[in-house]
Amino acid sequence: MTDVKLRSGSGLADASLGTPVGASVAADTWALADAWGLSESLRRRLVEVYGCAPRRLSHRSALSLGGVALMAGVTVSAPGALHGRARRLGWRHVAESPATLLVAATGAGDDTWMSTPVRALLECAQHARWVCGVDEIIAQALSKTPRLFDPEELATVAADLRFAAGLRRIASVADALTAVAADSDNAIPQHARSMVAVDRAYAALCERAASGERWLGLDPNVPRDTAVMLDRRRRVWWHTTPAELAEHLLY
Repeated sequence: MTDVKLRSGSGLADASLGTPVGASVAADTWALADAWGLSESLRRRLVEVYGCAPRRLSHRSALSLGGVALMAGVTVSAPGALHGRARRLGWRHVAESPATLLVAATGAGDDTWMSTPVRALLECAQHARWVCGVDEIIAQALSKTPRLFDPEELATVAADLRFAAGLRRIASVADALTAVAADSDNAIPQHARSMVAVDRAYAALCERAASGERWLGLDPNVPRDTAVMLDRRRRVWWHTTPAELAEHLLY
C-alpha cells in the first residue's frame, strides 16, 4: 500500500460532511471554468498554497471533475505536510510520496495535475475510512459512467499503487449490483434494473481475496459485528444491503 498520511484541518472537505464556505470544487468551478473544470480562483488558491510545487487534485475532487456526478470538496495530494493555508480553506491535504504523485495523472497546467478517473475511483475506494459514502461513489461511477473506467486499467493502476483493498471494494460492489440486476425477486422494478447493472468485468477484477488478506469494511467506520452482509469471497463486510444500495442509485 502506498505510504499515505492523511491530514486535514476541519476534516470537512467532503461536501457530504458539510464543506466549509469556499472549499467546494463546485463553488470554485462554477464561474468561468477552464478545459479541466478549474476556475481562475481555484488556480490562484493552489498557487498561494503550494507555489511551484507539483500537486494533484485527487479522490472525490478529481472524480467529480472527471465526469462523475458527485458533490465534492477540494482534496489535494502533494509531497510534504499540510500547508497552513490549505487548513484555513477547509481543503483536505493528502501527503504523498513523489514517486507515486504523477502515476495515472493528467497534467492540468501550472504545476497542477489531476488523478485520472480510474485513479480517483481507486483512491476513494482505498481510503474509504475518510471518503464518505464509498459504496455509493463506486456504484454511481460504474453504473452511470462506465466508459470512464476500463477494467484492465483499474487492475494496472491498483497494482502500481498497491491499492488492493480499494480494488476488493470495487469488485464487491460490482458483483453485488450485478446480482441485484439479475434477481427477479427483489423490489427493483424490471424496467429499472438496467440502471443499476454494471459490467461483470469489474467484479472479475478480484474474484477472491488473496491468502492472508484481512477482512475489510465497505465502510470501515462501521464495526464488523454490525455488518448486514458479508462478501466472503473478497472478505468485505457491508453496512447496507445490495438492494438498498441499488435503490439509492434509482431514488
